[in-house]
Amino acid sequence: MKRMFLISFIVLLLALPGTAFGDEPTVSIVFVQNDLRDAVTELTLQTGVNIILDANVQGVVTLDLVDVPLDQALRMLALPGGYEVHKIDDFYFIGTADPASPSFRNFAVTATYQLQHLSAADVAELMPDIYRKYVNTGLYRNIVTIAAPQATLERILELLQQLDQPSQQILIQAVVTEVSRAALEEWGAGLVSYDPSGEKGSSWLDGISYSNSVFSFGVFGKVLASLRALEAEQKAEIHANPRVITTSGKTVDLFSGETHYVVLPTTSNSSSRMEKVNVGLSLNVTPVVVQGNMMRLTISPEISHVSGQLKNNEGLSVRRSAVSTDVYAESGQTLLLAGMTLESSTNQDSHVPILGRLPLIRWFFTDKSDATEERELLILVTAEILPGTTSDAL
Repeated sequence: MKRMFLISFIVLLLALPGTAFGDEPTVSIVFVQNDLRDAVTELTLQTGVNIILDANVQGVVTLDLVDVPLDQALRMLALPGGYEVHKIDDFYFIGTADPASPSFRNFAVTATYQLQHLSAADVAELMPDIYRKYVNTGLYRNIVTIAAPQATLERILELLQQLDQPSQQILIQAVVTEVSRAALEEWGAGLVSYDPSGEKGSSWLDGISYSNSVFSFGVFGKVLASLRALEAEQKAEIHANPRVITTSGKTVDLFSGETHYVVLPTTSNSSSRMEKVNVGLSLNVTPVVVQGNMMRLTISPEISHVSGQLKNNEGLSVRRSAVSTDVYAESGQTLLLAGMTLESSTNQDSHVPILGRLPLIRWFFTDKSDATEERELLILVTAEILPGTTSDAL
């Protein structure tokens, strides 16, 4: 008798709607433009499971549910509004994924990520807007802290691992020189001509040879040797010849010149301040690896010189000439920038000793001459992707 009663009780449990034996409750219900909060109340009444809603949860739902597990049904209801569903002990909580919400701390998961190659500023710039509110970066420490729902946290960590890859290292080599316009016209294209066989010149660049490039380092060495020869004849002047290693996307700042310090009075005239003025030639190069050995180079040269002094000795008048260009080049190719002309004037006064200083007759023994010379500013830039770095990781 007791056995028959037990079997009947089990059959009755299996026949009850909305319950799966040994599993979570299931629901069968139809919603047509129902209020979201009312729909959740219906599920609570049907399953007997407590479901708590954040005060900001709202919306309208249309669903046809047939024997759907309660957890899945709740996620379907919360999906359009971007709400999070969390099971805590024997009840469910539906809240917003906004960190400003008071209930966010109840289901948020925290984690830290130690950056190896990126900086905190890079993460702040590259992180998509939908994830940025969950990520915090420090100014001086390359650590990222994340507070987000579990699924969002996993996606952010995966994205950080994809972004935090070694950047390609690029060797930037440049020659900045002034060449006399007369010497440039005399040399013509011979100054920058090259031997396709890659014959080496005489400079520190000759240690590396290239093929299949417009200007190889050996060719660059020949050009540099020609410029050195012109410099010895005072027909050219090499201002800078630097070598700098940088990474893709980072700007190299090169400066060759003088720094002047100007003392300027304040508005109250009771004190003064010192201002630094750089005068000379600056060159900014930003290499970005596009694909394979192809790079996009942003080159920005600027020339400045003191043209005079302001009235009342309130500072210096500085004349600046600048240009910026974006070009594409393969690794190892040399780019030649020209077109910036400099003009210098000289006055020479010579006279015969003693006679050139006597009144009246000194004009017969004195010679004055004025000379004007035009010089062309030439900038040669070579960018080379260093071995061992590829773009596959980017």
